[in-house]
Amino acid sequence: LKKFEDALAYDEDDLAIFVRLAKLDKDSEDAKNDLVEAAGHMGNLAFELLLPKKFEKSLEASDRAIAAAPGLVWLTTNRAHALMFLGRVEEARTLYRAHRGEKTQDDKIWEDVIREYFAALRKAGLGNPLMDEIERTFAKKH
Repeated sequence: LKKFEDALAYDEDDLAIFVRLAKLDKDSEDAKNDLVEAAGHMGNLAFELLLPKKFEKSLEASDRAIAAAPGLVWLTTNRAHALMFLGRVEEARTLYRAHRGEKTQDDKIWEDVIREYFAALRKAGLGNPLMDEIERTFAKKH
């Protein structure tokens, strides 16, 4: 647990620095790339926080990452997962359905990324009926 708290504090500081740098130099590609990378680290941590059932912290990390890099669609996956496990099912359902057919990280389709995350969550012993519902929804054509 301590390592997650330390990582979260580090990533929050890191992200805050890159947000400020990107604002100071709006035309810098390096600043934009650094910001995207820092937001990605925060997004990855948001997923890792789900595994020890730190759902509130995961949601906070997701929200920070999304605020810093709203164009990174994949960051929304972890927000949806955290909402689902916090019992905010309608909000999670809306997010899971919102990006159908969109490309996310590594040019993967949203539905495939969600399925992969669901498999990882189940392997870690985390499940929720919404996961089955979303997979059934994804199995149907738009």
